[in-house]
Amino acid sequence: MTGAGRALKVRMNGFTLMELIVVIAIIAVLAAIIAPNAFKSIEKSKTAKTVADLKAIKTAVIALYSDTGRFPNGCPAFSVQNPEVYFNTAQAGLILRPTVGVVEGSCRWDQPEVDRWDGPYLEGNKVQDFWHTSYMYDPDYVFCTSGASSCASSSSPYTECPGACGGGFTCSPPVIVSFGPDKTEYTCDDIIVKMTLN
Repeated sequence: MTGAGRALKVRMNGFTLMELIVVIAIIAVLAAIIAPNAFKSIEKSKTAKTVADLKAIKTAVIALYSDTGRFPNGCPAFSVQNPEVYFNTAQAGLILRPTVGVVEGSCRWDQPEVDRWDGPYLEGNKVQDFWHTSYMYDPDYVFCTSGASSCASSSSPYTECPGACGGGFTCSPPVIVSFGPDKTEYTCDDIIVKMTLN
């Protein structure tokens, strides 16, 4: 068999190196186009799940208030004061029965309120976000107090309070909050839901 005949036989049985390089290049280009969109979709789904969790927590807080007349930490409804509380603690009152006593200022659990507690109001697996940070109830939350200069140039997609970054905080506290991907409180990626009774 001549050289040309051998080349033709090889060509019929497989791909040439050039064809393989072209196919690999096409796959690489498609991956470069698809990968960023896939990662954006993953982040959006994490944010959507976090917002759903925060709304479920809001419903649990409403149930707690309906039974005890108190918000988490034994605080009066809609009082704008400290203390903040993570929902995985007993004093929050959503998972475990709180203990009687003063938490801080007018935030307290008295015996009649503890006796009316009819929880748990929230499943234990709903107290952490995707980034393994506990959700928090914050009665005096102020958005972007740290890193305000970086917030000023940011338009955060994470908050339901319009204009929170750079345009002033337009939601009045209290809020239920996830610290978002950076796990740092009071930054532009915080995910918040305003506490209301509806």
